[in-house]
Amino acid sequence: MKYLLIASRILDSSLSNLVFELDDEARIYLVGDGVYNIKTGRLRLFLASNDDLKGRGIKAEGLEDDDFYNRLIEDLMEWCDR
Repeated sequence: MKYLLIASRILDSSLSNLVFELDDEARIYLVGDGVYNIKTGRLRLFLASNDDLKGRGIKAEGLEDDDFYNRLIEDLMEWCDR
C-alpha cells in the first residue's frame, strides 16, 4: 500500500517511528512548521516548499510553490492507493 503523509508540525517520536516503518511506501510532504523535521535528520526522502523553508530559515533544497502543490495533487491522484 502506498501512503502520502503531509506533516505540518514537528513529528513526535511515535509519528516518527510510523514514518520510518512506512519509508518505502510513503511520500512525505513537509508544509508550514513541518519543515523543521528536516533539522532532526531523521527523514531521508521528503518534499518541501521553498517558501516554507526560506520563511523559517532552513537551508535545504525545496520545490517552488507551484511545483510543490502540483506534485502534491498529482501524487494524491495518481500515486496513492486510496
